[in-house]
Amino acid sequence: MIETILIALKALGVFFIHPLFYLGLLFAILMGIRRVKRERRDFHTRIYDFIDDLRKPLASGIVAGVCVSIFLIGVGVTLSVQTIVIIGLAYVFFMATTIVRFLSPAYILAGSILTLLAIETFGWSLPFVNEDTASMWIVNVTILFALLLLAEGFLIRYRGYQHSSPRIEIGQRGKWIGTHLTRRLWFVPLVVLVPNGSVPDFLYWPILSPVEGGGYGVMVLPFFIGFSALIRSGIPYHKIKIYGLRVIGLSLLVLALATASFFYTPLVVIATIVALVGREILYQLLKQKEEHAVSYFTLRERGVVIVAVIPGSSAEKIGLKIGETIVKVNGIPVNSPSEFYEGLQRNPAYCKLEVKDENNEVRFANTAIYDGEHYQIGVMFVKEEKEIQDSIV
Repeated sequence: MIETILIALKALGVFFIHPLFYLGLLFAILMGIRRVKRERRDFHTRIYDFIDDLRKPLASGIVAGVCVSIFLIGVGVTLSVQTIVIIGLAYVFFMATTIVRFLSPAYILAGSILTLLAIETFGWSLPFVNEDTASMWIVNVTILFALLLLAEGFLIRYRGYQHSSPRIEIGQRGKWIGTHLTRRLWFVPLVVLVPNGSVPDFLYWPILSPVEGGGYGVMVLPFFIGFSALIRSGIPYHKIKIYGLRVIGLSLLVLALATASFFYTPLVVIATIVALVGREILYQLLKQKEEHAVSYFTLRERGVVIVAVIPGSSAEKIGLKIGETIVKVNGIPVNSPSEFYEGLQRNPAYCKLEVKDENNEVRFANTAIYDGEHYQIGVMFVKEEKEIQDSIV
């Protein structure tokens, strides 16, 4: 029992002393600071705190890590310490680009496999790496990242739309439009088996690399999944959930190829190409579609569409949602943000809203207005056209 506890503590200790853990923390914090600066520029206030970029995805990332770890141990995927170093270097390289979507498992897989193949093909000598190591673990790396790509699809599908950050920009017709930028960095701690340790050798595991009775060690390592999408044409909830389904479909194909590569190693290259090219195609298709789509968050002839709702505000408490349209305030029709705020002034202590959801179904919402409450009730709208004219002047 004591020995098991010591193994667990040592495995967990590796996670907290791993340099990649602290690089990931720094990356997430810097990502949050950049987002807050942009929100303050667009709305003169932050929508979410900078630490939310680290805190919000934490629980779902841990759950994903537990699920992937169970699969890895169940089928017997192991990684050498040298291979773990290569994977870590791939993460550092893509983090250095500061582009969060490059931390998708598809890109990290490509970077890791390319390095392993180069070492094997050209006989390169790198610190902690030799030719035998590169060829021995290449299939296991492919299976690992295929599972992480599947986890990415599920995370995007069920969590990617949450807490998207609103933006205000000038559209193609020279008018203000609203968009939503989702950037996520999920921490995914994985329990990984390595050769030569105190865990006994279980011969029935099919993919374990033989260690000739040496047993296996256990490490908890920090992995990351990055995701980014800019939505103009609709409510992020719907668009990103569909995108997540497509990533799941891609990951299942990659996982099938990765599994088959255990029996025919050259399929590793096919799996890697499919993962990299497929993931990039999905991103570019979404990007092109959104760039040429009609903007959803614009000024309208009737009502004002909600671009953002500040967490903890009265608007959130009464259930106002992104994409809904406020058509009346205290019984007065409103067609612009200025008319909305004028309507609130009719009753400075209380307001009654008539709201249309995305299906044009009308409902009523009521809330008190407190002195000093930020932005009255906590909703954000697209800027009015006169602000563009003033900025040009």
